[in-house]
Order: sequence, then structure tokens, then C-alpha cells
Amino acid sequence: MTDQEISWKRVLVIAGSVVAYYMGAGYATGQEMLQYFAAYGLISLVSCVIYFTFFWYLNDNFMVAGHQGHFENGMQQVCRHFCGKYIGSFYDWFATIFCYLCFVVMCSGGGAVLWQQYGLPTWVGVLLIAVSGVATVVFGLGKMVDVIGRMGPVLILLCIAGAVLGIIFADTGISRGSELAPTLDIMKAAPTWWQAIISDIGFAIMWMVAFFAGIGRQEKNFKNARYGALLGIFMVSLAFGIVSLAEIANIEMIRNSQVPLLLIIDNVSPLAAHVYSVVVFLGVYTTACPLLWTGVNRIAEEKTPKYRWLTVVLGVAGFFIAVALPFNRLVNIVYVINGYVGFIFVVFVVARNVRDYRARKAAEADTYEAV
Repeated sequence: MTDQEISWKRVLVIAGSVVAYYMGAGYATGQEMLQYFAAYGLISLVSCVIYFTFFWYLNDNFMVAGHQGHFENGMQQVCRHFCGKYIGSFYDWFATIFCYLCFVVMCSGGGAVLWQQYGLPTWVGVLLIAVSGVATVVFGLGKMVDVIGRMGPVLILLCIAGAVLGIIFADTGISRGSELAPTLDIMKAAPTWWQAIISDIGFAIMWMVAFFAGIGRQEKNFKNARYGALLGIFMVSLAFGIVSLAEIANIEMIRNSQVPLLLIIDNVSPLAAHVYSVVVFLGVYTTACPLLWTGVNRIAEEKTPKYRWLTVVLGVAGFFIAVALPFNRLVNIVYVINGYVGFIFVVFVVARNVRDYRARKAAEADTYEAV
């Protein structure tokens, strides 16, 4: 196979990895879609289109940077590539801290799933995610994460299937739900839909900088990386739209739910809800592990005593924070605040693109004049 030929098998593998990496507690539970999309009514569909456009543009930039620069330390080098040495260093550390806080959100999400579906105390689910995450990072059980991570495409298909059924058997309906949503007392990411989408894009890319830079660096055929990323981002954005419609159609029932998508599925089929709760919990685990690893690995060298002790300390701290604050409140605090800071990073990416474009045009003009 030549470098110009596309391997659709590789495209699907890359798309699956994108989906698996993104399917954390906020996404799989439906809490992120509720706060950022459904709470504003049908305008959320416009938000989904904006999200897809920006998410693809930005992550393609990260892949190109990783591919051309062969960045070994993806986060640090990509941040400095777009923002310069000093601001880049700030975003490098900011993203590291943010990833750890998202690990705390994952712990809380695990507790919310087991509490809502099985009535277990919140601390049980939090403890399971925290302990399994710490054990995986300390002992390097990466293969377990990889195997369970293959459920990413399965999880997103279950999300979409459950949402479609939720729309069909909805109590409120999309039309009525769209009218009610802006008037109900729902925890929202921002006062307006456009502020919410700015925050959502900002926090999402902070997760993805190193991930997509790594795809660009490792994939020999860049076309595979580009098409795989495009497919994965499209699947994530499509699920956003469909789940948002399902939440709008059931807005009265799920407005105060910690795990709204699970409640929607349970309303259609309790048996399906049991299956989905298990898959969601495993999905939260596979997202929690790399988030904790990102925070620890930035400070301590892997497999050293300092690395192991720091992992345990951060795991214990994450447990207590996750137990102290409700899941929806943690999503609202961590995702929203970090999202606004993260969106400033978007400005630097666009500015770098403009500078590079002008430099190419100037070089072309000089070449033309020389001829």
C-alpha cells in the first residue's frame, strides 16, 4: 500500500479511539449535553454544528502540528507551537491541572451512575473509579484500558439508540420541550447558548491537544489520521445532537437528574438501563485513567517511587472532592470555568494560522518576483 492510499480499517480504528477517549462521565451520562445544549431548546442543534466545525478545525491543526513537528512531548510542544514559550508553558500546566480535575469529575460520574441506577451510596461508585484508576496508573495495566476502551464505538451507538427510543416514547415531546427548556430551573453552563458553546469548545480541546498531536505524529499515512479523526468527531457531534433532542423531548422528567440519559433509557426499558449503566461505568473508567496519568506524569517520572506516591495522593484527594460535590455541580464548575480559559487558546491557534498563511503568501510573492 502506498502512502497515498487510504486504509479504511485504520480510519475506523482511529475514529473508534477518538470516540473512546471522549466518552467520559459528562458525555455518556448526558449531563454535558443537558447543561450545554438541551437546556437552551432547539437552538442546541445550531450549537452542535458549530461544535463540529470548530472541533474538527482545531484538532486537525493539532494533528498537523504533531505530524510536521514530530513532537514527542505533545502537550508542551504543541502549546508552545501555537502560543509561544511563556503563554505556551502556562497552557501546558493549565491543561495538566484541568485533566486532573476532569479525573475528579469522572470519579463523581461513576458515583452518580451507581446511585441513580442501583441506589448505592455515591461514595461507592466514586471509590471504585478512584481505586481502579490509581491501580491502573500505578501498575501500568494499560492493556486493560485498551481492551475496555474498544467499547467506545459500542457506547456511542448505545447513546444514539437510547436517545432515539427516548424521542419516540417521550412524555413531553420535542416541540413542547423546546418551549419549556429555557423557562425551567435547569443547571446551565452559561446564561446564553452561544456562551455555552464557547465554553464547551474551550474545555473539549484542552482534553484533545496531546491526543490528536500524538495521532498526527504516529500515523505514517496522514490521510488515515485525517479521515479517522473526521469520522470520530462527526460521530461525537451526531450523538450530541440526537441525545440533546431526546433530553429536550423528556425535559420535565430529566431536568434535575444527575444521569439524564440513563433516566431516559430506564423510562423506555429498565433492562436496557441496567446494561447501559454497566457500559457507562466502564467508559468512565477508561476515560479516568489517562486523565489521572496526564496529571501525574507531568510532575513525576513513570515507575518511580515519587510517581507511585503522587498517584495515590491525587487519587485520595480526588475521592474526597468527588464525594463532597454533586456530579452536576462538578461538571458545571470544572468544565465551564476551564472552558472559557481554553477558548482563548482557540484565538492563538487562529492567529498562528493567519501568520503562517501570510508567510506563505509572502514567500510565494518573493519567488514570483525572483523569476
